[in-house]
Amino acid sequence: MKQAIWDFFYRFFPKHGHRLLPDDHVYDWQKDQTLARGSVRSGEKSDYLKPDNPRLKELRERYAAHDRNATTPIVWSPGHVTEEDLRNFRGADIYVWQSGGLNYGLLAHVITYYYTLARDRLGLLAKLSDDPAFAVRLFEVDGRPVSRDLLDSVLEINLIDREIGLVGRSGLKVLDIGAGYGRLAHRMAEALPNLEQHICTDAVPESSFLCEYYLRHRGVEGKTRVALLDEIDSVLEASPVDVAVNIHSFSECSLEAIDWWAALLAKHRVPWLVVCPNAKHDGGRFLGVEDGRPFGPCIEKHGYELAKLVPKYDDPSVQAYGLDPSWFHIFRLKPGQ
Repeated sequence: MKQAIWDFFYRFFPKHGHRLLPDDHVYDWQKDQTLARGSVRSGEKSDYLKPDNPRLKELRERYAAHDRNATTPIVWSPGHVTEEDLRNFRGADIYVWQSGGLNYGLLAHVITYYYTLARDRLGLLAKLSDDPAFAVRLFEVDGRPVSRDLLDSVLEINLIDREIGLVGRSGLKVLDIGAGYGRLAHRMAEALPNLEQHICTDAVPESSFLCEYYLRHRGVEGKTRVALLDEIDSVLEASPVDVAVNIHSFSECSLEAIDWWAALLAKHRVPWLVVCPNAKHDGGRFLGVEDGRPFGPCIEKHGYELAKLVPKYDDPSVQAYGLDPSWFHIFRLKPGQ
């Protein structure tokens, strides 16, 4: 009788766009949403991380007075960062998506952890760790807490080092465009002894505000700094960088803003630009902003050429099922530019 019922479901529901599976065909993490989404702790009760903070008010005023080409949003409009996001910024999906979906649950974290462990040439998983600060979502894998923050950072540092070299450069300087709360800067500072400076910049005042706070919280101010939007030109003039990175940021910018950033990089002759887009368009192979318009030409018009296109995961199965798969577009400034 039970099998007859399932036979009926399998025949009837797919015709209407539904599929039902018996319990023994479903993973435990798919049944238990707490397990699927990881453990999360509410954010710190900080008097600093509030919308009426005078420093945040100052940054909003300064950014509003800056070149509109750099600041006119298509996603990050005023109010996009809520009071809860300020308090729980490491768990806020607007900074690092992690709350649900097949490529964000427990299984994706497990697959990605063991893939990363096998390809971690720099040994960063053994060196870096994570904690529940600021409401990041954690999964227990291999007897340790693991987050997307940690895994993405280890993968990115290894990939960029493999493709253009990081650890072999003395006095390494990195520019992080759209740095968010400073995730990658924190990891770079802890991972790379040769890092001289990781410069974080952003056109969103709330992000610069959080980045200043977070890098202080992690105690990595010596190797990192936040360059405010109206300072970034002079900072690059005084401190040339080896590589610029843009991780999941240009996809959410206007074409005018991307053109502004590319012109700035070319002006200061930044030799490398590493872009990882959101995977909304062709799984990340195509560089498109939110509405699908291409932004590769905005970069290439300023003298950059695509040198390499590299998947986040070099195993096709992991690229399909690992944590937030995309592609890395590695641009090189043409000689003579």
